[in-house]
Amino acid sequence: MRAWAPFVAAVLLSLHSSPVLAQGQRASDDNFGFIGVPEYTSTETGIPFFYKADADLADQATQKMRDAAAKCDRAAYDLALNGLNQAASDYENEHPAVPLTPDVRMTLEKSRRDAAALRATAEKRPPFPANCSPPSLLPPINLWLLGGGVIGLNNTGSVTGVDKTLGAGNFLIDSTSSNSRAAAVGVAGLRVQLTKQWNFFVERQMETSASLKAPYRGSVFLETGIQSGFGAQSFNQSFQGVNTIPQGFGSSTINENLQIPILVGGSVPLLSQIPGAATVYVNVYGGITLDSWTQTLQGREAGAPGGAGFFGQNQRFTVDPTAGLGFHTQIGNLLFGLNAELQFRPGSVVTAQSSSFPGETYYGTVNPSTNLLVMGRIGFAFGGR
Repeated sequence: MRAWAPFVAAVLLSLHSSPVLAQGQRASDDNFGFIGVPEYTSTETGIPFFYKADADLADQATQKMRDAAAKCDRAAYDLALNGLNQAASDYENEHPAVPLTPDVRMTLEKSRRDAAALRATAEKRPPFPANCSPPSLLPPINLWLLGGGVIGLNNTGSVTGVDKTLGAGNFLIDSTSSNSRAAAVGVAGLRVQLTKQWNFFVERQMETSASLKAPYRGSVFLETGIQSGFGAQSFNQSFQGVNTIPQGFGSSTINENLQIPILVGGSVPLLSQIPGAATVYVNVYGGITLDSWTQTLQGREAGAPGGAGFFGQNQRFTVDPTAGLGFHTQIGNLLFGLNAELQFRPGSVVTAQSSSFPGETYYGTVNPSTNLLVMGRIGFAFGGR
């Protein structure tokens, strides 16, 4: 047996000094046992990782730093770099609350080797150019063109005829609320959005027992503008036979004019993205809409000589509470979005006096309603970072 000892020792020595081992094929500490070769490689840096999520993080951060350097966006560059260092620090400070079995120790060793690989990725980061132009003096601004439609969700109303011919206390009153309908109305407009970006970290469970803090960029915004339904009719209620003698018939309608929204909200990334892919953001916001609309009550009377008519109209300007939800993405300076807003409009009453029956007055009532505005948006981002 002793005759084989030099041969065995030589083999062991060659394995110990093998460059393959130095790449991580076996742990330097025998207590970890065989941990294998890193299976995933960062396509951006060529650095190997044990866990795919870490290789993806290295690719995403490197891509974001390269893009930020091309745009001279120091804040985005530092956010991506800090994300790499934060992930490495999370791994390095990991202390599992479970017994340190061989499997757990092996997982910790893989995590800490990935931490070293993340640090190496940070060291190999794309350089930030020293001759970047100064940031714009303008605040970050998004300019949006929008097109869509307004849909009345619960528009209802009634028409009432009050006849005072018989004197005080002897009114003839008749009401109808039949044949009311709401119609979708096309809307187009322009909005300006002032934004303030902010950076934050979100806990993300990894393939190991670690919970990493992934970097994200969100924003808060103030949005206003002008939009119009171009006078289109969004509500129409026909009526007939109001009160026995006049037998009034006609329609009660609403026409859409101009709206000025004043909204505040926030925007956060919706999904983790693959390197180089556009990020999808979800936007939640609320505020008010200054709303100009026209309510009209008009018709004729079957019981009147010559069928004389009546007419009444209100030019309404209301402050409608508004809440919205939307999604958008950005490719370069171009923005693409889809939003839905709920506008809560108060009720209203318009009166019309009969020209043939002095005691007959008609009242057109529309109840409080909720309008749904659905719009596609195309925008352009400019200004500071």
